[in-house]
Amino acid sequence: MIAGRVRNENRFLKYWLPLIAWCALIFTQSAFATPDIEPPWPFFDKTAHTAIYGLLGLLLCRALNTLAGWQSRTIKLWATATVLTALYGLTDEWHQSFVPARHAEAADLLADLLGGLLGSGLYLLVGKLNISPRTRRKSFGAE
Repeated sequence: MIAGRVRNENRFLKYWLPLIAWCALIFTQSAFATPDIEPPWPFFDKTAHTAIYGLLGLLLCRALNTLAGWQSRTIKLWATATVLTALYGLTDEWHQSFVPARHAEAADLLADLLGGLLGSGLYLLVGKLNISPRTRRKSFGAE
């Protein structure tokens, strides 16, 4: 009984806490007005949304993969992580609509959705290729 509880606590700390922390960071950042500075390149904002929500999609897929019945369910993991990422993006855009000097944009939501698709897809692709530190060490001859 105690060993099972320790495993669950370790699973929470390793897989779910990073996801929760990333969501909290996104929410906190969205609560502040952004400075009026020229972006370093065109569509910088959309690129940032895609990257930020790509990591969210990856973390979601990673956490969901720890649940019983979800391991190796590629389409289920990809679809669920993508939908949850898009829903979080929707709530974030809604949240921004209440922040002075911020506004909600459909294009940001599309960038969030794209990020979720790419991030969860990357997680699953890396899993399919079985790329892990142990695999890399063996393939490069290091032990």
